[in-house]
Amino acid sequence: MPSIQCDNGKWKWGENGSCIYDSKKESDDANSDYKNITIVSGPPCSGKNTYVKNNKNRGDVVWDFDKIHSALTDESTHNHIEQVRKYIFSMRETFYNDLQNENELKVWIINSSPIKSVRNELAEKLNANIIYLKRTKDECLNVANNERPDEWKGYIENYFDRFEEIEENENIKIIEIKAISDIDFTPTQGMIDEAKKGKEWREEFGRGGTEVGLKTANMIISNSLSADRVTRMYSYLQRHEVDKQGEGFSPDEDGFPSAGRIAWALWGGDAAVKWSERKRNEIIAEEKKDERNLKNYNQMEKRIFNIETRVDSTEDGRDLVVGHASVYDSRSNNLGGFYEFIERGAFTEELIANSDVRALINHDPNLILARNTSGTLNLTADERGLKYEFEMPETSYGKDLAISMKRGDITQSSFAFTVAEDDWSTDEEGNNIRTIKKIDRLYDVSPVTYPAYNMAESDLVVAKRGLKEYQESLVEETKEEIIEEKENNLVRNSLVSLNIELKKRK
Repeated sequence: MPSIQCDNGKWKWGENGSCIYDSKKESDDANSDYKNITIVSGPPCSGKNTYVKNNKNRGDVVWDFDKIHSALTDESTHNHIEQVRKYIFSMRETFYNDLQNENELKVWIINSSPIKSVRNELAEKLNANIIYLKRTKDECLNVANNERPDEWKGYIENYFDRFEEIEENENIKIIEIKAISDIDFTPTQGMIDEAKKGKEWREEFGRGGTEVGLKTANMIISNSLSADRVTRMYSYLQRHEVDKQGEGFSPDEDGFPSAGRIAWALWGGDAAVKWSERKRNEIIAEEKKDERNLKNYNQMEKRIFNIETRVDSTEDGRDLVVGHASVYDSRSNNLGGFYEFIERGAFTEELIANSDVRALINHDPNLILARNTSGTLNLTADERGLKYEFEMPETSYGKDLAISMKRGDITQSSFAFTVAEDDWSTDEEGNNIRTIKKIDRLYDVSPVTYPAYNMAESDLVVAKRGLKEYQESLVEETKEEIIEEKENNLVRNSLVSLNIELKKRK
């Protein structure tokens, strides 16, 4: 799994729990020279604008083609005028060129290019990272059907016809947009009855509601509500609750049904109030779950152990890989200012059961060997540590790995993880010691090429942040001790002076 670290000079935790760029933050790690630029990519109708809105901070700059087009033409953000597009493209190139010399602004770029080389070249040009929102064509088309002009269906079809698969690495994070789409947005019969009534009233009386309200009514009746529409429905009903106080809202009042009453019906009426609130809460819960997953992902660490990993043979002659990804109570090599132990019991069967773990080659997500959720990877928390076993797959890279391991060219193992609990201390020789007491989540186990002393700096960023905090706490404790000692000396001196003065008076 790739490791997009947070709080390391390139990222920081935002107020909403998201991971955002922060170049101003002082850092001495290898990522400190990255710019504050995030490219949010994905197909049309994948939720790029929503993602940026939920993750950006006040003062951040957002490059959004649709909104710039709307500002220039005063048209809807989704109604493009072809003659205007070329001018925006020209503006975009100027903007990108200026960004190469920009070190202060935090910038989000919304990008819908289906071509891998275009995405990667832009990221390289701007020294930026990519957040890719993965969504199926059918899901995007469903959003377009409900929310966008007809031409957007063509945009989506064209995107997926040309799409080149994107792969995760240290600079690219893929987020699958599926959870929210799994929420059941089926309207109640009461909502459907209200929507139908609203349409009938609007046609009969020639008043009430807008085209947006009418579209919402059609979506309720046809059972085609989206997460965005449900969120808008909730907002509308909350804002317009006051309309119930107007003349003609109730059947026994003059002017019934009023324009407000008709509009209220188009949005699902009273039946939709509690329903939309409940569904909105489900949407928020899923979004927070995604944020938590991203947060955990961004705190992922990797460790390499110089422990023998071997290849045995099964009864049917297949290659069986056996090794320990980690061991308890074994002092690591110097990890750049500290040593590390993994405490006995840090791995548990519960941890393994709750983790989706893959066996990879050198942590490369493109070179998958086995997976515990598919039953091809066996993980065990034994007396020694975290043990793994799997049959080598009949792939070209699997066969190559087996040969290298049998020759003794590859013998080390590694694992990727997040920490639930750790402790920092100093030993008798003055060395900084980190003790990992509890593992929060496992991501992968990997036969690896290099032992621990050759670990990448990026694999140690999270731990070094903890070391820095520990060292700062020691400094603070020393300061407090000095202050306390000074205060005690002042008290003692005052008492001595007072005693001398009393003796003089006697």
